[in-house]
Amino acid sequence: MKEIIKKPFIMKPNPNFIQTLSILTIMGNGLFILWVTFNAAEEGFEGTLPEKFSYVFLLGLLITNIFLIINFNRANRKSPVK
Repeated sequence: MKEIIKKPFIMKPNPNFIQTLSILTIMGNGLFILWVTFNAAEEGFEGTLPEKFSYVFLLGLLITNIFLIINFNRANRKSPVK
């Protein structure tokens, strides 16, 4: 008697969902950047040295994340011309 081996269920990515999630992530990152910058401006950009380093590092990470998401979407976009 043959044994029935079930293959694991692998979910295929939905391009519309990924695009929507990418857009929401970029918007969320942008909003967070604006919020942190507003708070820093409201305090007169004064703070301890660790606070300033963490601010610059955080903004760098968020901006890098935005660029990586944009480049990933461009690289994975299917060209209509083959």
